[in-house]
Amino acid sequence: TSTLYVMNYQELAGNTVTGLDLIQGPSETSFPTTYALGITIAVYGDVRTMGYSGGDQGEQFTLAGSPLGGGPYTNNIVNSQLHDGTTDGNYNYSVNYTTGDVLRFDRNWASPSVVFNATADILGAGYITMNAADGSFWISQWGGGDLVAHFTSTGTLLGSFNSGVVGSTGLALDPVDGTLWMGDYTFTLHQFSQSGTPLQSVPYAVQGS
Repeated sequence: TSTLYVMNYQELAGNTVTGLDLIQGPSETSFPTTYALGITIAVYGDVRTMGYSGGDQGEQFTLAGSPLGGGPYTNNIVNSQLHDGTTDGNYNYSVNYTTGDVLRFDRNWASPSVVFNATADILGAGYITMNAADGSFWISQWGGGDLVAHFTSTGTLLGSFNSGVVGSTGLALDPVDGTLWMGDYTFTLHQFSQSGTPLQSVPYAVQGS
Protein backbone atom coordinates (compact mmCIF):
# COMPACT_ATOMS: atom_id res chain seq x y z
CA THR A 1 0.00 0.00 0.00
CA SER A 2 2.75 2.47 0.95
CA THR A 3 5.99 3.13 -0.90
CA LEU A 4 8.85 0.85 0.18
CA TYR A 5 12.32 2.42 0.41
CA VAL A 6 15.19 0.02 -0.24
CA MET A 7 18.93 0.65 -0.01
CA ASN A 8 20.44 -1.52 -2.72
CA TYR A 9 24.15 -1.85 -1.98
CA GLN A 10 25.00 -3.92 -5.07
CA GLU A 11 23.24 -1.81 -7.68
CA LEU A 12 25.65 -0.20 -10.15
CA ALA A 13 24.16 2.61 -12.26
CA GLY A 14 26.10 5.54 -13.71
CA ASN A 15 28.47 6.79 -11.05
CA THR A 16 26.44 5.12 -8.31
CA VAL A 17 27.64 2.31 -6.07
CA THR A 18 24.62 2.35 -3.80
CA GLY A 19 21.07 2.79 -5.11
CA LEU A 20 17.97 4.12 -3.38
CA ASP A 21 15.00 2.17 -4.77
CA LEU A 22 11.40 3.34 -4.38
CA ILE A 23 8.88 0.55 -4.90
CA GLN A 24 5.10 0.68 -4.90
CA GLY A 25 2.83 -1.82 -6.59
CA PRO A 26 4.41 -2.84 -9.92
CA SER A 27 6.58 0.29 -10.21
CA GLU A 28 10.23 0.57 -9.17
CA THR A 29 12.40 3.68 -9.53
CA SER A 30 16.10 3.97 -8.66
CA PHE A 31 17.95 7.09 -7.57
CA PRO A 32 21.70 7.75 -7.31
CA THR A 33 23.38 7.94 -3.92
CA THR A 34 26.82 9.05 -2.83
CA TYR A 35 28.15 6.56 -0.31
CA ALA A 36 29.02 2.95 -1.05
CA LEU A 37 27.77 1.57 2.27
CA GLY A 38 25.08 4.05 3.33
CA ILE A 39 22.51 1.28 3.76
CA THR A 40 21.09 1.88 7.26
CA ILE A 41 17.79 3.63 6.49
CA ALA A 42 15.10 5.57 8.38
CA VAL A 43 12.04 7.02 6.62
CA TYR A 44 9.78 9.60 8.28
CA GLY A 45 8.99 12.78 6.35
CA ASP A 46 12.31 12.29 4.56
CA VAL A 47 14.88 9.52 4.05
CA ARG A 48 18.04 9.47 6.20
CA THR A 49 20.69 6.83 5.70
CA MET A 50 23.78 5.99 7.75
CA GLY A 51 26.88 3.89 7.18
CA TYR A 52 26.94 0.14 7.63
CA SER A 53 30.12 -0.06 9.74
CA GLY A 54 32.64 2.15 11.51
CA GLY A 55 33.49 5.17 9.33
CA ASP A 56 30.86 4.45 6.65
CA GLN A 57 28.51 7.32 5.83
CA GLY A 58 24.97 8.06 4.68
CA GLU A 59 22.91 11.05 3.60
CA GLN A 60 19.43 12.62 3.34
CA PHE A 61 16.79 12.49 0.59
CA THR A 62 13.25 13.68 0.00
CA LEU A 63 10.53 11.04 -0.04
CA ALA A 64 10.68 11.32 -3.84
CA GLY A 65 14.37 10.34 -3.89
CA SER A 66 16.01 13.74 -4.44
CA PRO A 67 19.10 14.64 -2.36
CA LEU A 68 18.50 17.12 0.47
CA GLY A 69 22.07 17.79 1.52
CA GLY A 70 21.74 16.52 5.08
CA GLY A 71 24.64 14.66 6.61
CA PRO A 72 26.95 13.00 6.07
CA TYR A 73 25.65 10.69 8.80
CA THR A 74 28.65 8.68 9.96
CA ASN A 75 28.66 5.34 11.76
CA ASN A 76 31.17 5.80 14.59
CA ILE A 77 30.50 2.44 16.28
CA VAL A 78 33.66 0.31 16.11
CA ASN A 79 33.21 -3.23 14.73
CA SER A 80 29.50 -2.67 14.08
CA GLN A 81 27.40 -4.13 11.27
CA LEU A 82 24.18 -2.15 10.84
CA HIS A 83 22.28 -3.64 7.91
CA ASP A 84 18.99 -1.83 8.41
CA GLY A 85 17.21 0.92 10.30
CA THR A 86 13.81 2.24 11.32
CA THR A 87 12.31 5.29 13.03
CA ASP A 88 9.32 6.51 15.02
CA GLY A 89 9.84 10.11 13.92
CA ASN A 90 11.55 11.07 17.19
CA TYR A 91 14.44 8.60 17.16
CA ASN A 92 16.14 6.33 14.64
CA TYR A 93 16.89 2.70 15.49
CA SER A 94 19.08 -0.09 14.19
CA VAL A 95 20.25 -3.53 15.32
CA ASN A 96 23.95 -4.36 15.50
CA TYR A 97 24.51 -7.77 13.94
CA THR A 98 27.81 -8.23 15.77
CA THR A 99 26.28 -7.86 19.26
CA GLY A 100 22.50 -8.24 18.94
CA ASP A 101 22.00 -4.80 20.51
CA VAL A 102 19.00 -2.73 19.42
CA LEU A 103 20.35 0.82 19.24
CA ARG A 104 18.57 4.16 19.54
CA PHE A 105 19.93 7.28 17.80
CA ASP A 106 18.69 10.83 17.40
CA ARG A 107 17.13 11.69 14.03
CA ASN A 108 20.57 12.56 12.62
CA TRP A 109 22.00 9.12 13.46
CA ALA A 110 24.01 10.45 16.42
CA SER A 111 24.19 9.72 20.18
CA PRO A 112 23.63 5.92 20.08
CA SER A 113 22.41 4.06 23.16
CA VAL A 114 21.38 0.45 23.74
CA VAL A 115 17.62 -0.17 24.13
CA PHE A 116 17.87 -3.95 24.66
CA ASN A 117 19.76 -7.00 23.44
CA ALA A 118 17.85 -9.46 21.22
CA THR A 119 20.37 -12.32 21.21
CA ALA A 120 18.51 -14.56 23.68
CA ASP A 121 15.44 -14.65 21.40
CA ILE A 122 16.91 -14.30 17.89
CA LEU A 123 20.46 -15.20 16.88
CA GLY A 124 21.95 -13.30 13.95
CA ALA A 125 19.62 -10.31 14.26
CA GLY A 126 20.24 -8.27 11.13
CA TYR A 127 17.12 -6.40 10.01
CA ILE A 128 14.70 -4.23 11.94
CA THR A 129 11.43 -2.35 11.56
CA MET A 130 8.90 -1.00 14.01
CA ASN A 131 5.27 -0.14 14.54
CA ALA A 132 5.50 3.53 15.48
CA ALA A 133 1.93 3.42 16.82
CA ASP A 134 2.85 1.16 19.74
CA GLY A 135 6.67 1.35 19.72
CA SER A 136 7.14 -2.39 19.14
CA PHE A 137 9.98 -3.78 17.05
CA TRP A 138 10.18 -6.56 14.46
CA ILE A 139 13.61 -8.14 13.90
CA SER A 140 14.69 -10.78 11.37
CA GLN A 141 17.85 -12.80 10.82
CA TRP A 142 20.65 -12.17 8.37
CA GLY A 143 22.84 -14.79 6.75
CA GLY A 144 20.58 -17.81 6.30
CA GLY A 145 17.99 -17.99 9.06
CA ASP A 146 14.34 -17.17 8.45
CA LEU A 147 13.13 -16.29 11.97
CA VAL A 148 11.14 -13.06 12.47
CA ALA A 149 10.62 -11.95 16.08
CA HIS A 150 8.29 -9.32 17.58
CA PHE A 151 9.38 -7.34 20.68
CA THR A 152 7.90 -4.69 22.91
CA SER A 153 9.66 -1.32 23.03
CA THR A 154 11.73 -2.59 25.97
CA GLY A 155 12.66 -5.98 24.51
CA THR A 156 10.04 -8.42 25.81
CA LEU A 157 9.37 -11.11 23.19
CA LEU A 158 5.77 -10.98 21.96
CA GLY A 159 5.95 -13.75 19.37
CA SER A 160 7.82 -15.04 16.33
CA PHE A 161 7.39 -16.94 13.08
CA ASN A 162 9.54 -18.56 10.39
CA SER A 163 9.12 -16.79 7.06
CA GLY A 164 10.56 -19.52 4.85
CA VAL A 165 12.63 -16.82 3.10
CA VAL A 166 16.10 -18.15 3.84
CA GLY A 167 18.74 -15.44 3.49
CA SER A 168 16.20 -12.61 3.56
CA THR A 169 17.29 -8.99 3.09
CA GLY A 170 15.63 -6.02 4.75
CA LEU A 171 12.47 -5.77 6.83
CA ALA A 172 9.67 -3.20 6.66
CA LEU A 173 6.25 -2.63 8.17
CA ASP A 174 3.63 -0.78 6.11
CA PRO A 175 1.95 1.60 8.58
CA VAL A 176 -1.22 1.76 6.48
CA ASP A 177 -2.16 -1.93 6.33
CA GLY A 178 0.16 -3.33 9.04
CA THR A 179 1.80 -5.93 6.81
CA LEU A 180 5.46 -6.94 6.91
CA TRP A 181 7.76 -6.98 3.88
CA MET A 182 11.18 -8.52 3.24
CA GLY A 183 13.35 -9.13 0.19
CA ASP A 184 15.70 -11.83 -0.99
CA TYR A 185 18.80 -12.04 -3.19
CA THR A 186 16.72 -12.47 -6.37
CA PHE A 187 15.09 -9.09 -5.60
CA THR A 188 11.72 -10.64 -4.93
CA LEU A 189 9.71 -8.91 -2.21
CA HIS A 190 7.63 -11.05 0.16
CA GLN A 191 4.60 -9.79 2.09
CA PHE A 192 3.36 -11.32 5.36
CA SER A 193 0.68 -10.67 7.91
CA GLN A 194 1.95 -9.97 11.41
CA SER A 195 0.97 -13.51 12.37
CA GLY A 196 3.36 -14.85 9.71
CA THR A 197 0.87 -15.76 6.96
CA PRO A 198 2.44 -15.34 3.48
CA LEU A 199 0.34 -12.92 1.41
CA GLN A 200 2.27 -12.47 -1.86
CA SER A 201 5.70 -12.53 -3.48
CA VAL A 202 6.52 -10.00 -6.18
CA PRO A 203 9.70 -10.05 -8.36
CA TYR A 204 11.32 -6.81 -9.55
CA ALA A 205 13.80 -6.24 -12.41
CA VAL A 206 16.52 -4.72 -10.22
CA GLN A 207 20.14 -5.81 -10.17
CA GLY A 208 21.67 -6.25 -6.72
CA SER A 209 20.16 -6.61 -3.29
